Amino acid sequence: MKRLSQATADELVAAAWPLDGPYSPERTIEAARAIAELVRYLIYATRSMCVALPYPSDVYGLLGSLSSAQHGLAQTCEQIAAGIEVQAVSLTLSVDELGSPEGAGSARGAVRSAIESAWKAAAGCRESAAHLSLAHSHVGRLRVDALEDAP
Repeated sequence: MKRLSQATADELVAAAWPLDGPYSPERTIEAARAIAELVRYLIYATRSMCVALPYPSDVYGLLGSLSSAQHGLAQTCEQIAAGIEVQAVSLTLSVDELGSPEGAGSARGAVRSAIESAWKAAAGCRESAAHLSLAHSHVGRLRVDALEDAP
């Protein structure tokens, strides 16, 4: 078994969240929390591009991975929207005493708003993925001509 510092991202994720399950609300939410923490890491790491990503080839790798992640988030949002529709049919739902945000008022209105918002989030993720993919393509054409130009 590799030490943690030697494990690849794929191996770390597969150990914590195997694709074949088991699935549960807790594990699924924890996976989303892990994504949020990894994004937080990227925010800190990209503050100093000359250290974290000193060459265009490094940026290329990051942009490709981010584009892939955005495509996956789009699919996730679409599946969540479909899941909310199923829940609305199979469960008896009501709005709590605080009411629904943006005045949806009823459970039906809250469901409609949640589904619409999840579909909009999916579209936003797809748009973001397209922009990341384009940036990935452009950076992929860059090269360092002289080592004295490099950090």
